[in-house]
Amino acid sequence: MVERAHRFGARQIERISIVVADISKMVAAMETLSIGVDLTDCANVRHLVQKINDAELQMDLLSGQPEPLGSQTAAD
Repeated sequence: MVERAHRFGARQIERISIVVADISKMVAAMETLSIGVDLTDCANVRHLVQKINDAELQMDLLSGQPEPLGSQTAAD
C-alpha cells in the first residue's frame, strides 16, 4: 500500500491540534489516577475527552476565572 500525502487546510489543522491537545490532556489526567486508556476505542476516547473537558470547565467556574471559549491551543 502506498502512502499518500495529505493536505490539510488551516481550519482542519486547527481542529486536529485541538483534538490532539484534548487527548493528551485526557491521557495525562488518567495517568495521574493510574488509569490506563485504550486509545483504540474511539467512542470511549471521545467520551473521556468530553468528561475531562467538562470537569475542567466546572473547575474554572468554581475558581471564578473561566477561560475564554476558543482559547485552547495545542500548547495547552
